[in-house]
Amino acid sequence: MSVDMRTRPINAEGPADPASFFEVDWPDAVARNGARSAADAARLGLGPLVIRVEDDAWTIQPRDETIEVVRGLVATAPCVTLDRPAFADLFCERRTALGLVIGARVTGDAASNDAFCAWDPVLRSLLDGRPVYQPGMVTLRSSDGSPLKLEPRFQLGGDTEGAGHFLAETGFLLLKDVFSETEMDELDADFARAVAAATVEDGATWWATTRTGERYPCRILDLAPKSPVVRALIASDRYVAIGDLLGDGHRRETRSANTSPTRQRKGSSRESIRSMVSSACHGTKTVIVGDTRCSVPVSRSASASRLWTMRTVASMSWPARTGRTSPGHRSLTRSTCRS
Repeated sequence: MSVDMRTRPINAEGPADPASFFEVDWPDAVARNGARSAADAARLGLGPLVIRVEDDAWTIQPRDETIEVVRGLVATAPCVTLDRPAFADLFCERRTALGLVIGARVTGDAASNDAFCAWDPVLRSLLDGRPVYQPGMVTLRSSDGSPLKLEPRFQLGGDTEGAGHFLAETGFLLLKDVFSETEMDELDADFARAVAAATVEDGATWWATTRTGERYPCRILDLAPKSPVVRALIASDRYVAIGDLLGDGHRRETRSANTSPTRQRKGSSRESIRSMVSSACHGTKTVIVGDTRCSVPVSRSASASRLWTMRTVASMSWPARTGRTSPGHRSLTRSTCRS
């Protein structure tokens, strides 16, 4: 059982030369996946997008049963500007479009950034053969072949085989009674102290503004160095055992006294378990495990929005289905695309 769906190793080099990429690699990808990717783009309602790299520009656009790329600008099309490292990171999927936007590695107005992010799944469909999701494409099955129910919560150390199958099939898992109420109270206290000490200038927090103009820290980065409780929890056998639910070869790595542990895959260039363990739910004694490339575990960050801890999760109704939403991110950088 595995949640490893990568199509290339993490140390793969991205295209160093955009011109060569669009002249050689892009046509090869179109020959393999162009018709399906064009259908994906049409279903998402995508129009042309201009990608600028230094002084050059290329326009990608759906055309009949293909994704066409032409050198130069389309004056009315959304336009984003990347440097060469960001371009390479995007097209070898070291970073997603949204990741580049959030990391301020993209220059473009809000509409252009939204269009750039909307194109990302179609780029993956074209280059990696990973189609954009359509209703009915995914069928979740129990180990006996029957429809899989999404409500179960598992006990760590209990039905390990069932938990592993559920995680591999769905991409998430709820584990109950992993941490004690006392541990979560101690973690809440460490978390509150980190929030109280946060400043806009510290470089270790993300800040947001409410409709009334009030600013507050919405994310605490690198909580582990600030919290002995977090360091102890993520070093415990309970936390490490989550990685043993799958066959991806997670192992405990050495660590210093002042840093959180790093766990790497045997025979893999994966740098840590970060993409598997998405977060620890405080207070519900539940660990949520998922396979999402944008996820970050509690060992690296924690949401500070209105001092929310995951005790709130206990009172939520968990949906049986989820829907995709638009990126919704707005960049404060200005557009440098000109016709």
